[in-house]
Amino acid sequence: ALVMAVTRTIIRDLARSGSSPADILRETNERLRESQKGAAFVTIFLGSYNITNGRIVFANGGHLPPFLVARNGSIVSTGDATGTIVGMLEDQDYRNAELRLHPGDTLVLFTDGFTEARSPSGEFYGSARLKTLLQANQNHSTSVLCETAVRDITSFQNDQLADDLTILALRRNTKSLSGLFLGN
Repeated sequence: ALVMAVTRTIIRDLARSGSSPADILRETNERLRESQKGAAFVTIFLGSYNITNGRIVFANGGHLPPFLVARNGSIVSTGDATGTIVGMLEDQDYRNAELRLHPGDTLVLFTDGFTEARSPSGEFYGSARLKTLLQANQNHSTSVLCETAVRDITSFQNDQLADDLTILALRRNTKSLSGLFLGN
């Protein structure tokens, strides 16, 4: 919890400067590495969303790539991380990437607590199962989508959560952005 509090403080401080997501991750990496002596690290997906045109500029420091659920039902990964885990190694390079949400598209970010969850018999939940769930629930609100995902993974593990679960769904509407954050 302390590492996340330090990380959030660093990012909030740097975000005020108007720097790009990649520059913020680069500086966060250095500050976190110095303050934690390389003993703590985090994965971070950091983006800037333009509500007018749906453009997201992002940098991904070792986090699982989000899924883009298109309004037509197709689901694609946003690609690999644009940099390494944050806070572990010196002088890391992070790159900005870009995507555009069209009206009706949903960007879904999630922690590895979803994909790496195991059933009592040892079966992984996995990316494919998460994609199937997202596709089956794409027409629901973002809050229902997230709640359904959390319920499904909890049931899959027989209510024995082994890792944290965090999911964030951002949907571009015609006039505004709606989203929900669930975490435990």
